[in-house]
Amino acid sequence: MAAAWPFFQSLLSTLEMALYKADLGVAERYLRLVEPELRERFWPGIAREHDLVVGRLLEITGAEWLLGDSPPLQRRLSHRNPWIDPLSHLQVELLARSRAGRAEAREPLLATITGIAAGMRNTG
Repeated sequence: MAAAWPFFQSLLSTLEMALYKADLGVAERYLRLVEPELRERFWPGIAREHDLVVGRLLEITGAEWLLGDSPPLQRRLSHRNPWIDPLSHLQVELLARSRAGRAEAREPLLATITGIAAGMRNTG
């Protein structure tokens, strides 16, 4: 299917790009905003499933790593990380402040949402 069906090729390509953009390290920062019991219940499964899907995708495509068959796209997406990652870390802090009732965190929080969405583009 991956070799002969354009729809499936497109699906795999979109999945590969989304997985490449997923940063579990940044996601773990957001975990501090989640109640411990929910974090312990769901996060291990999410991380395990991410790894499983990446492994299966690489098996299907025959690539060694995500976007391995598209170095120019990989470079473009890698270029965004130094800009988006700090916004993500800032967003975690601002979200915590906002949840604590600090009204002055609202506008900067909204700005981080806009910035991250613009940087992530199709998966923002």
